[in-house]
Amino acid sequence: MTENIVILGGSIVSVFNTSELRKDGYEAKITIVASEKRFPYDEPPLSKEWMQDNKDEKLPLLKPETFFDDNNIQLILNTKITSIDTDKKQLFSEDDQTISYDKLVINFKKCFKRRLNMTFYDENGNAIAYTEDSVHLYLFTGKPVVYFVNKKVYGFNGAHLGWFEDGWIRDLKGKCVLFNSTATEKAQ
Repeated sequence: MTENIVILGGSIVSVFNTSELRKDGYEAKITIVASEKRFPYDEPPLSKEWMQDNKDEKLPLLKPETFFDDNNIQLILNTKITSIDTDKKQLFSEDDQTISYDKLVINFKKCFKRRLNMTFYDENGNAIAYTEDSVHLYLFTGKPVVYFVNKKVYGFNGAHLGWFEDGWIRDLKGKCVLFNSTATEKAQ
């Protein structure tokens, strides 16, 4: 069975991550699930340069449309995820799709709308963790889970677990828990 990494959210971070995985020789299946109806596009130029002098009505794409097929990256557009079953490793969408994964990367910037203070929720909507500062993540039992030094993420045994970049944590060797260190957003 081929491993499948699912990246939730279709922003620049997700596209960059898939590009880097392929450059590093990672050959497993990669799926990006995005709520947008369009291919991932470059938002800053869209809001500034593109809208000021737009003679070409095409959106400024982050990668050519052929990039995804050429690199064996499945792109599932116009799909809103409503819940995640981490035990069964499945995502459930608003339109009743079930998407299975082996490893999950969540790009909070694109997946969630309302900003809240560093509270994290499980797939059932139960609050499970919080931060008191931008350095430590705690379970509600008070037990510290991970801490951040520069852009690296460490367990309290000192093990390097992953890295923090552009508001999210990624670790493709195990289960991924990704979030923004200054503010997080609760699932819709």
